[in-house]
Amino acid sequence: MQPRAVICPKCRTPNAPGDTLCRRCGTRICPKCFKAVPPRLNVCPECGWRDSSWSSIEIQVPSKGNTGVAYTKKLTFKCPQCGSNVADEDIKCPRCGHIGLKQLRDHTQIAHRPNNGHRGKR
Repeated sequence: MQPRAVICPKCRTPNAPGDTLCRRCGTRICPKCFKAVPPRLNVCPECGWRDSSWSSIEIQVPSKGNTGVAYTKKLTFKCPQCGSNVADEDIKCPRCGHIGLKQLRDHTQIAHRPNNGHRGKR
């Protein structure tokens, strides 16, 4: 018997068996009871599963200001492939290895104006 897909309890998206993060919304999913695990907890409130990869330490990086050194939170974003938090300067996702993240962050859509049939200057 093959393992079944893990359905996200928040957005109902099917995920691969064994995934602990929803690939669509990033919700942490308990691999034992398949309930949502709140972001600030390292233990599932339903069944007691302990997430060994969870860390409560916020990443801080030094930044210079007028008064010396201040600490600010490191910028992160969600990987479009697996939903993991990825540091802004990373080129690939540390969890799934998805590459091209810098291009994804820097990409902006440019709206093109219709030229109404005219080419060049009028």
